[in-house]
Amino acid sequence: MAATRTRLDPSERRDNILQAGLRVFGRQAYEATSVEEVALEAGMSTGLLYHYFPGKHALFTATYEYLAERFVAALSPQPGQAPWALIDKALDVYLQYAQRYPGVILMLLRPAKGRQSDAASLNDQLNARIAGLIAAGFGIRASDARRRTAIRAWLAFVDRVVLDMLESGKPSRSQVKAMAITVLHAAIDAQPHATEVLS
Repeated sequence: MAATRTRLDPSERRDNILQAGLRVFGRQAYEATSVEEVALEAGMSTGLLYHYFPGKHALFTATYEYLAERFVAALSPQPGQAPWALIDKALDVYLQYAQRYPGVILMLLRPAKGRQSDAASLNDQLNARIAGLIAAGFGIRASDARRRTAIRAWLAFVDRVVLDMLESGKPSRSQVKAMAITVLHAAIDAQPHATEVLS
């Protein structure tokens, strides 16, 4: 008896492709991944996948943006949520994604040759959104350039430590989290020197 295939509407089909993309790009390097593998993972023909995405680069970009949207949605502050609880959750979610989808994170933090500018742009866009959420959570005004810059620098620091964790296994996930929280405390709680001129 032939198996019954479930027909999906275009938006469901696209989500199915992106979920397959996360699994495939997440477990192996971008260079080693083919569109055919993602199509197989999604249970569809390569031709049908090309109907949604013109090539591997477009597919990866959409896959990363899909993951980024899930990440930002997970960080939506709840009424009355303490700002450090938001930081704790942000780190937990990021580290969870890094360990579940290392191929995707590595492609952004250590991009393939010729993809550096694309990867940097995607990562910068996400970090800008996260920095805004963190600043809002701590009640940091738009005019507080020093602490807003400190948050962006902190996000770059976290990316670097996560890259080390994925590449060498060190530091451990718990060490990354503890280190990140300590550094952020120092970054946003530090008082400027009297000689500093603040904008």
